Amino acid sequence: MKNILFAFLLFSTSLFAQQNDKKWEKVIAFENEGKVKSANDAVAEIYKKAIADKDEVQMIKCFFYQSKFLQAVDENAQTKILNNLKTEINRVSIPSKAILNLVYAKCLSDYYSKNQ
Repeated sequence: MKNILFAFLLFSTSLFAQQNDKKWEKVIAFENEGKVKSANDAVAEIYKKAIADKDEVQMIKCFFYQSKFLQAVDENAQTKILNNLKTEINRVSIPSKAILNLVYAKCLSDYYSKNQ
């Protein structure tokens, strides 16, 4: 019985991973075609699903892609990215907070060195 449950668990996790991979392939295809808006919309869909599933890995990946697309579209992107980063830091667990706090500190350090 344990072997059957274990096999089912492995099968289901690989199935979900494949679904996310297909979605990310779509995002990359849009990006390669220069369709930043479509790619950002696809990332937003993945992000909503990640929040619902509390999948922090996907949430962080979505944050980085959204930030990348925001820089391509908006000239005031740095402020928005920092605000989004603060929101993400409050949303995730402690290990993920450490990663995002490191990114936040790096962004502030870069901003300070540019505008010194």
